Amino acid sequence: MDKLFIGPLPPPIGGVANHVLRYSISQNIPVFNEKNKYTYGDFKKLFCLTKTKIYVHTTSWKILVPLLLKLYLNNKGCKFYFINHNFEITYSKPLSYKAWLIFWGLKVFIRKCNVIFVVNRSLIKKMQPIYGNLMYHYYNPFKPPILDSELMIINGYGSEIHEFINDRRPLLSSGAWHLSFTNGVDLYGLDLLLELINRLKINYPEIGLIFGLADSSFNKGYFHKCNEYIVESGIQNNVMFLKEQQELWPLIKRSHLFIRATATDGDPLSIQEALFFNTPVLASDCTIRDSKVHLFHSRDIESLVFNSENILIQTIK
Repeated sequence: MDKLFIGPLPPPIGGVANHVLRYSISQNIPVFNEKNKYTYGDFKKLFCLTKTKIYVHTTSWKILVPLLLKLYLNNKGCKFYFINHNFEITYSKPLSYKAWLIFWGLKVFIRKCNVIFVVNRSLIKKMQPIYGNLMYHYYNPFKPPILDSELMIINGYGSEIHEFINDRRPLLSSGAWHLSFTNGVDLYGLDLLLELINRLKINYPEIGLIFGLADSSFNKGYFHKCNEYIVESGIQNNVMFLKEQQELWPLIKRSHLFIRATATDGDPLSIQEALFFNTPVLASDCTIRDSKVHLFHSRDIESLVFNSENILIQTIK
């Protein structure tokens, strides 16, 4: 097959990396993993690509530079497809010199691509003022998890996780690649989720939140503050973090409610997984969502509590 994916592969586990992995396996498409140690040989390999269809799932400068050079100096019939997984740098004003350089490079590269795929239709409106009327197409990034691996993943969880999911009812789940901020607020809404558990514990004393955190090395100071809040609020027994390289989907499958409390979003894999397993989903209205997803007002704790309670009343019987 004369195709190539360029993007991340796990670890760390994340929506884009999982998508690239699952799709490449299902379609037998080779992957150039951007996370491998980068050498001059890799630069040369990208510049000399002979694949006719190249799907780019990254905004990494080390990938963009050789691809831009190829497009202008060495492109012999290659077609390029850029998949925008809600990469904020593709539509937000750069805040640093390095970000500005990447933004400029992306702008040139994207305009030279044959097709731009977006994982959420709202991205088209964000991109059009910057890139113009290019050939945009909606692209559903979801590929179901490999179900045969479920038992192996579950057995890999520690005893604390097993005890937690067995003892907590209702069980809520959420997650993040890593803790980060957008426009000064918690991108994944962990702060909102902790406040939600604190409030719901009054009516649901055995409630539990399991929060997947693929990479806990980012924003350690903020993570420490979140843990301080957990202790101060007395919800230590109601919150569990699934850290590092562990798949979350078997726990989403077992949850009474999955919550996506993001401040900005694309079409996240986790929501698609929850819908696939018929787990109720509550998500912020920061973007267009699937019609089966329940919505709450983005960054509004009262709306989050109200809608969570309404769903749990129907789910917990």
